[in-house]
Amino acid sequence: MGGGRNDIPDEGGPRPAWASSEKLDADPEPWSRPGPGPAKPASQQTRKEPDEPAPLASVDARSRWRRVAPAAIVVASLAAGLIGGKLAGGPAPLPTQAAVSSPNSTASAPPAGPDFTAVYQAVAPSVVQIVVERRGRAIESGSGVIVDPSGTVITNNHVVSVDKVTVVLADGSRHPGVVIGRQPATDLAVVRITDPPNDLQPATLGDSGALEIGEPVAAIGAPFGLRGTLTTGVVSALNRTFSGSKDYPRITGLIQTDAAINPGNSGGPLIDASGRVVGITTAIESPVRGSVGVGFAVPIETVRRALAAITSRV
Repeated sequence: MGGGRNDIPDEGGPRPAWASSEKLDADPEPWSRPGPGPAKPASQQTRKEPDEPAPLASVDARSRWRRVAPAAIVVASLAAGLIGGKLAGGPAPLPTQAAVSSPNSTASAPPAGPDFTAVYQAVAPSVVQIVVERRGRAIESGSGVIVDPSGTVITNNHVVSVDKVTVVLADGSRHPGVVIGRQPATDLAVVRITDPPNDLQPATLGDSGALEIGEPVAAIGAPFGLRGTLTTGVVSALNRTFSGSKDYPRITGLIQTDAAINPGNSGGPLIDASGRVVGITTAIESPVRGSVGVGFAVPIETVRRALAAITSRV
């Protein structure tokens, strides 16, 4: 989504699972709290005379459990902590990662999530900001991704409203660029940096056909001009259709994601957990012109075909 008149129309983790597999043993006898102080097993409390009514006799079993079970759990937890501290000769230490993942441990280690820090470090140098200027002043901006070391950049057609643009690399250096071809039906365009540095780092293209719903993905771009921004999410759906408008085409077969996509992200890469580009972000569905968790990307297989068609004519 570029800025200015090329904004996207308004119409639209990792998840660690710290869950113990153990179950609490059933209490050998009922617990209660007849008055101030910690809850005790009924057998250890001072029994009242038979002619005195039991304090909880009028409370049904479910209500009694709701009242006293939390206290019982707290007392059991405190007792376990005291015993552990005594055996260790001091406060019981927190479990280490090695202890959690030990074969002799009853608790299972959390599933490893994607390392988006490493992914970002690998892909961010390939992501550029594309700026449209008029009289030396930026009027629109979007994103793009370098796809070969000679300075070829893929972006959205709606990002480049003119043929001459400025390409801002990840290190902040600015270079002139020219649009060498467009494919409006897929909202894709190819920009060539006219005097590229010799150390450009192209991104690795992935396989959008292998994507599955729920798979973690990330977007890198320049939302609101904030170059080098990473947002993460999952593949929310596949083969979506963006309805389009008078300014944007109707596009089918899109990847839907809840990774935040905002004006300025358009043309940037959608990447998988291995750092491979699986799509080019292109649009959002939102009533407020900002991310509400429904964004779309052109699959990389479509991008490959457009790139081949455009560069073959140059």
